Amino acid sequence: MKKLSLLIISNLIITAAFGQSAGQHYQSGVQKLYQEQNYREALVHFSRAIESDPNFYAAYTNRGKVKYALRDYMGALADYDRAVELRPSSFDVYVARADFKRDIKKYYEAYTDYSKAIELNPSCIEAYYKRGNVASMLNDYKKAFRDISTAMELNANDDKLYANRAQIRVGGFDASSPEGISKIKLAIQDIDTAIMINHFGADHYNQRGNYYFDLNMIDKAIRDFNQAITMDSTNGEFFNNRGLAKMQQEEYKSANTDFTRAIKISPDKEYYYRNRGLTRFNGGKYKSAINDYSKAIELIEGVRNLPDDKSVKFKLTNAYLVRGLAYIAIKNGLEACRDFFKAAELGERRANNYINRYCTK
Repeated sequence: MKKLSLLIISNLIITAAFGQSAGQHYQSGVQKLYQEQNYREALVHFSRAIESDPNFYAAYTNRGKVKYALRDYMGALADYDRAVELRPSSFDVYVARADFKRDIKKYYEAYTDYSKAIELNPSCIEAYYKRGNVASMLNDYKKAFRDISTAMELNANDDKLYANRAQIRVGGFDASSPEGISKIKLAIQDIDTAIMINHFGADHYNQRGNYYFDLNMIDKAIRDFNQAITMDSTNGEFFNNRGLAKMQQEEYKSANTDFTRAIKISPDKEYYYRNRGLTRFNGGKYKSAINDYSKAIELIEGVRNLPDDKSVKFKLTNAYLVRGLAYIAIKNGLEACRDFFKAAELGERRANNYINRYCTK
């Protein structure tokens, strides 16, 4: 009897689940996706909504988001394509597919979809904003600037748009060149406006602090980083950036404290360790510097499918080179030479000078 009761209850649950309408399954999927981040259950609900109504285009776009989260990129693209087939005149399906293509780094295709969304809805601020960001990823800063400026014309009171335009202004320019300095000053004006609109935007103060740092206006940079930290003491970037500014002023002890706070917040950021390592090296704390650079190397080399690009090589060569110099400072020539040879192998020319000086005797 007990087994029979359990069977009846089980059947009732299954019947209830499949008995829901497409709309009910869709709403359940939305809750699982956006409120609970329960992607597996969200996938079930969106799939059942589609089974009940094969033309439910919103269920396809949301299932695409779920599949992306589950790293089923082919399945996600198929869902977004289907949504576009069902609603070719709706700008929102193109924005959704463009977001997906942007996230998988297909920037040209994303740009095309955002353009289609704008064609269908010329007042879509979101599409201009996102197309501008994609253009900047493609290093087309003129198009990016034009799109963000158009978005600002549609909504002049959005502080994030000013912050975004500031970022685009400085893109592609050497901060030390006359033109670069001019662009940074214009970017600061944009951030000033963003702060006027939103006094509590910690990111704005941090961004302006970075621009002041680039202009070597270190006191102003630190003042902005202080304000950002006052507003949000849980952001490791704010402490890291203030640490860099303090290191510029040779306040190594205080900089070390900031980098340590940054590491406590985000212990997986390799550049926090490199920055603290350099501070400790400059402050004569060579063994501590070696520990930091060793941790940075471990984090960089621990990444699966380590990309073969210039940025990764720079991080590694920098870590090996400075760690090698720290080993020299504590008279450990064997370990130093290993690091210099590794840096040279990665293409660091300066390492050859140290090899000739310390490793060929």
